[in-house]
Amino acid sequence: PTEGDLGNGVDADGCPIPDTVETGRFVSFINNLPDGTTVRVVNTVDSTETTVNITGDGTVTIENLPVGTYDIFAQAPQHLSAVASSIMIVANEDYVAGPVTLLNGDVDNDGTIGNLDAIVVNGGYNFDVPPAPAEADLIKDGKIDIFDVTVIGVNYGEVAPTNWQ
Repeated sequence: PTEGDLGNGVDADGCPIPDTVETGRFVSFINNLPDGTTVRVVNTVDSTETTVNITGDGTVTIENLPVGTYDIFAQAPQHLSAVASSIMIVANEDYVAGPVTLLNGDVDNDGTIGNLDAIVVNGGYNFDVPPAPAEADLIKDGKIDIFDVTVIGVNYGEVAPTNWQ
């Protein structure tokens, strides 16, 4: 029973006591925050979900999550998503997950950094954006160069979602 509750949903004066929902929060950090980053919170019991845009320094704080179990996904264009699975939110406590880095290089946003991504980046090599496609400019410097090719090479073969602990 809540404070003042006599066990029957009413207080000592017979007035109904409103239901309260116990909540906690999720706290983390996204390294090198990509533009367009969102965090999607999915309740594993009833599949309800909420999406939050993340801006600023990469700090992720999701307040007032009802007590329960959640899968929490971070995602951004041209990056592999990351998931924190089966996160237990406890009343009046913070769940603090370690920082996560979203892997760059998923040019076609198919959840894999592979051949198609490499083809698009290599096809724009030594060109400015435009005429080269903007999604091939992985480091967002207005040109496709060795730095963009290196991103593909370093992350080649990675598949989403990556682990966020």
